[in-house]
Amino acid sequence: MPKKSILESITFHHLRIPLHAHVYRASPKNTFTRGDLELIVSRVRSSSGTGPVTKVRRHDRALQAFIVRKHSAPPPFLKPTTLLQTWYSLVVLVATGPHLLVYVTGTSWSEKFVDRLAVRLEHAKVESLLTDPQFDFQRIALQSLSVLQETIRERSYEATSIQNKLPPGATARQFVRNVRGHAQGRQFAANPNTALITAESGDRTLAGFLAWAKSVSALATAAQPSDFLDRFARPIRQLPGGVEPNAVLLNLQGLREQLISNTAWLARTRKGTTLLLPAEEAARSCDLFSDLATLSSAAPGKWNVVFPRVVTPGQLHKTKAGFSLRHRDWKGLSVQLATGESQTFIERLREDGALSVSMSDPSFAFARRTLFQDNGLKSTLAQLSRVILPHSSLQTCKSERGPQKFPKNRLTFPGDWMFSAIEKNVSVSDEWLVCDDGMEWADFIGLSEKARTVTFYHAKHGSRSSLSASNFQEVTAQAIKNLGWLTSPDEIAGKEQRWNGAWQTTKIRRLRRPSGKLGTDFGSQLRQLLMAPDVQKRVVLVVTFLAKSDFDSLVTRAGSVPLEPNESQLALLLSAFVNECREAGIVPGIVCVP
Repeated sequence: MPKKSILESITFHHLRIPLHAHVYRASPKNTFTRGDLELIVSRVRSSSGTGPVTKVRRHDRALQAFIVRKHSAPPPFLKPTTLLQTWYSLVVLVATGPHLLVYVTGTSWSEKFVDRLAVRLEHAKVESLLTDPQFDFQRIALQSLSVLQETIRERSYEATSIQNKLPPGATARQFVRNVRGHAQGRQFAANPNTALITAESGDRTLAGFLAWAKSVSALATAAQPSDFLDRFARPIRQLPGGVEPNAVLLNLQGLREQLISNTAWLARTRKGTTLLLPAEEAARSCDLFSDLATLSSAAPGKWNVVFPRVVTPGQLHKTKAGFSLRHRDWKGLSVQLATGESQTFIERLREDGALSVSMSDPSFAFARRTLFQDNGLKSTLAQLSRVILPHSSLQTCKSERGPQKFPKNRLTFPGDWMFSAIEKNVSVSDEWLVCDDGMEWADFIGLSEKARTVTFYHAKHGSRSSLSASNFQEVTAQAIKNLGWLTSPDEIAGKEQRWNGAWQTTKIRRLRRPSGKLGTDFGSQLRQLLMAPDVQKRVVLVVTFLAKSDFDSLVTRAGSVPLEPNESQLALLLSAFVNECREAGIVPGIVCVP
């Protein structure tokens, strides 16, 4: 009788399994059969590696199977080479009731293994595992639904009882990527979008893993909503009629970091020959597709995708679950992993959930392979309306700061410049005002000792348009980029000497008021106010291309009729500006024509 190999000698009793698994629900049936698990096992076995596979067995009213595989491949960073690296992988399947738990280590897991047999556990049911009244949320990672490059795309918070400590605006246009918390003596974590859940650390026997799988199945079946997580954008199955995609953004930062650090490589296969791309070239390829892309309709359910720095357009396709993106430059492109495994570039994009799509109705978005609805649009627009203030002095402005060549002998800003309107009208409550244009934290910085405020003013002139988002892109990007200067006085000393001087080539003093003071005096006052705990820090956009009356009309119409693409983009852009300010503890404002 031939001697068994090491792999053949492994049994269920040898396994030590962390309480960590992907969770699926049987679909279209209500339960998993032995044949279902045998089919999944055969798909996993045929994917990569060598070694025997255990038979599916039933134990304690659950179907179980495990696959241990031996893998060998040349290290990608040494190709071409005859050297091989060897490792082992483990896949454990436990089906209990309508749910399948999958633990994977040492290999990649693809949803094609459960294709047509199961679907990821629904977002809300994953969250139901966190509805214990004693559950203490300790960490939450969020991702923005916005495709605007100026916004912070991902952020996380960590604290005890974090559900009671999130800052204002933290939930606006955000969805939950993963959460971690503590209840009944056990650490627990979940990713609602990938249905990946973890309980505690350390390994368990198969019996312990099986008991946990049953508890997860019971909780998921009972599914109770989470009041805390209901504050965020919620997943939906399909878009309502009339809602169309209007912009695309790819988040390739994770892949780019791997390419630069040589833990993954891009390879291109042509005519049967595969060549690795140099790290710099691979990273540059990622950068080209990281710009915000615009869409134009190509056919029902298809859109051409135009990336600003890429010659040929890609194509966005509507799918049953959302959207997929293709581009001819990705043909033959693959990602080689340090483990020796490889995946096509498109498979990697899907695995990372890299595709984000904004919609004609900003209440909806596609991100992390999921369609979301943010029910707070109406209230968000109403909040925006409260930070938009009309000012009649802007109606007579003909430019932001005049022609490129400035009169050398001028002592004041001309009356039809926006700079004059800011100095004499918009900033009238500030006892101190300096023109910082060209330096540049802001166009103007205003200080008020009486009101205890520090204000950055950012000006932008343009002809009044029908709620165009494009006019706002530059000024909001500048404002968001410079938010950090309102939280640190470290660089003030380097600017004081220039504040002593004149603006551009004119004789207009940068320090507009009070008279008789120097730039060093302004710097000292600014430093004191920034450090004071009772000071309100503000960022104000001063624009002539928006009318308050037009925006109020938009608020009235929102929720009852579909918004135009430019209107939805405007709502997204301004809400991103407001949310970034609130997140930094800064009060936002927008001053426009009536």
